Amino acid sequence: MAGDYRPADFEARWQQRWADEGTCEVNNDGARPAFYPLSIYPYPRGKSDIEHVCNYTFGDLLVRYRTMNGFAVRSPVGFDSFGLPFENAAIVNAHGADALRLAIVQTKPPAEDVDWNDFHIAGCERFLGRVWRLAASTSEIRNRRSGQLGDADIELDKATHGLIRRVTDDFERWSYNTAIAAYMEFTNYLYRYIQRDDGPHDETLDFGVDTLLLLLAPTAPHMAAELWEIRSGSHIHSQAWPLPDKSKLVEDMVTMIVQVNGKLRDRIEVPAEISEDDALNLALGSEKVQGFLPGKPTRIVVRAPRLVNLVS
Repeated sequence: MAGDYRPADFEARWQQRWADEGTCEVNNDGARPAFYPLSIYPYPRGKSDIEHVCNYTFGDLLVRYRTMNGFAVRSPVGFDSFGLPFENAAIVNAHGADALRLAIVQTKPPAEDVDWNDFHIAGCERFLGRVWRLAASTSEIRNRRSGQLGDADIELDKATHGLIRRVTDDFERWSYNTAIAAYMEFTNYLYRYIQRDDGPHDETLDFGVDTLLLLLAPTAPHMAAELWEIRSGSHIHSQAWPLPDKSKLVEDMVTMIVQVNGKLRDRIEVPAEISEDDALNLALGSEKVQGFLPGKPTRIVVRAPRLVNLVS
């Protein structure tokens, strides 16, 4: 099986390789539509600290996502085309830059204030470790099989296409924290799948893992690059963003996330076609939610059937 997740073994190396290969450079031939991210300009502050990383992580994630979607990203003067002077300060920390990025993104949407009591970098590192162990060792999993797909294989294939749609929708509305939740739920799904008595189907498992890495690439760029090269020998940041097969997105029930002040408080199985009013009523009626909602919410965000966020 693969070794432990050790970001210090590869994060600095990937930063140097991106610099040497000109990964961040943009060709101005006009073949791709331009995308201009407007981020705060860099400022002299001495040694990098957490504020630098917090300021630029969301912008970096956005432009990596736009790059994978075929845009020529042109950042302000002083930035590379990914929009971020990479997180050198975080790399010397035991947790690594990718865990720091995930912890920042997971805490709250970028438009809301961050409660640093919810900043759980160690948990993000453990999650990345789970992805690492799975993706780096799929060829070593016992009972792998090929041939005809069974019911569990078909369900995983549908779940993979559903993940593409869910994360894409989350990115488009800057709801990156719910995208992190989707990564984690799908990773749990993959672990349950490979533990089945009949074993995993080769192509179905590889498609699920590779798709997860592609969707993780903007958020955890160093680990995604390392695992993609291990698995395929190519560069993940030159790959296109995956597109879902719409014929495989028919769902009867989906999991709706309910948040209070941006924090996950409940998950509710709801019909895929549920209305916004019905989704809100279910969220307000949840006993788990009521314990964190002292009165009438002052602001309500409903994205049926996936999300209800109540702000008190």
